[in-house]
Parts: sequence; structure tokens; C-alpha cells
Amino acid sequence: MKSRAPVVILLSLSLSSYSAAAALGASELDDAAPAQPSAGVVSATGRVGELPPAKGHPNARLKLSLEGFSIATTLGMTVWLTGLHLEAYPLSRPWLRGGVGLTGGAGHAKLDDAHASLVYGLLGVSVGAQYPARITPFVEGHLSGGFMTATLDRATVINGVAIDSASGTTWLVTRGLDAGAEIYTFGRAYVSTAIGWMRTTWASPAYDTSMPNSSGSFRIVSVTGDSLLWKIGVGI
Repeated sequence: MKSRAPVVILLSLSLSSYSAAAALGASELDDAAPAQPSAGVVSATGRVGELPPAKGHPNARLKLSLEGFSIATTLGMTVWLTGLHLEAYPLSRPWLRGGVGLTGGAGHAKLDDAHASLVYGLLGVSVGAQYPARITPFVEGHLSGGFMTATLDRATVINGVAIDSASGTTWLVTRGLDAGAEIYTFGRAYVSTAIGWMRTTWASPAYDTSMPNSSGSFRIVSVTGDSLLWKIGVGI
């Protein structure tokens, strides 16, 4: 029995050393393994390395512009009209816009020694394309209709026909196309500028000088003309 004691002692020491080495190896493996995020962290942040989606640039919703265009007349002259144009865009997407607009303005014309004052009002729709960015370029087509009133301040002679001072109201239709850009300055606020083409048609009195000065020499004709259109505005 005494001869086996050293062997038992050696076996016990070997088992103790193996257990210690195994425990140390497991500890090192645990330290090397990456820490797994908890379920709460994963649900709050999403996938590892995933960035939050970029916020899109705002689209135009409302615009107030100062605009100008001209109308043709039966007298071979053009009359410039200037007014305010308020446009709301119920449809405004990254590439497409659709609007409803209200315009009101005035103009002035000189007929020999008389002066004519014009006032007009229009209601219309527009549709266009845009590219939303800090500087948003756009192309827009529009159609509108309304009224125009002209008032003479005194009697005058037009093409040999005497006309007393009078006023009258007629219809006015416009259609056209313009292109420009909206420059965002602070948040949703922007300034806008555009230039384009406008075609106007309205009912105008006409006088036939070959006929006697009577009611037969007076008639109503439709006058159509093309004009440059300009706009300068602000909006959100």
C-alpha cells in the first residue's frame, strides 16, 4: 500500500492541473467572443450598420407671384397686363405637380388723346414636372379663363369712328408654358423665378370704317395673340 501512494499523489496533481487549464481556456474563449446586443437594443436601432433613411426635400405647396404678359388688340397694338398670381399645389410629388391658381391685375393703354384702364381676373389650373432639390427646376403648363374690363376716360376717335367715353366687360382665356426654378432659402420658404410663353384670346369690339357710322359698323371679334410671360414670386 505504501508503494502506491506516490502514484496516487501524481495522478491527483495531474487532474488538478488539467482542470485549471481547461477553465482558463474557456475564460479566454468567452473574452474573445463578441458581445451580442440585447433584444431591446436590436429593436431600437435596427440592423447593425444600417443608417436611418434620408429625409426628402420639401415640395412646393403655395406660391404668390408677380407676373406680366400682353394681349393683342384690333388696333395693331399690344397692351401689357401685370398682376398677382396665387397658386396652390394640392398635388406636389418629387417629380409631378398639379395646381389651382387665381390671378388679378390691371393694365393701361393710350388711344390717341384718351386713356383706357383695364382690370382682369382669371381662375385656372396647371400641371408640371419638377426635380426637388435646394434649387428646384420646373416646367409648368397652365390654362385659365375669366373676365377683363376696359374703361375709357373720355370720348375718342378710333379708325375714323367717334366713341364716347364708356366701359365694358368681356371674357379672357389664357394658356401657356413656362420654365424656371425655386430656390429654397430657409426651411420650406423659397423664392421663384420663371419665364415662358402665353397665348391670350378675348372678345374685342371692332369697327368697320367702310360702313357708315351706325350700329352696323360695330361688331365683336375674337383677338388672339402670343406674348412673353414672366414671373417672380415667393412660396412655401
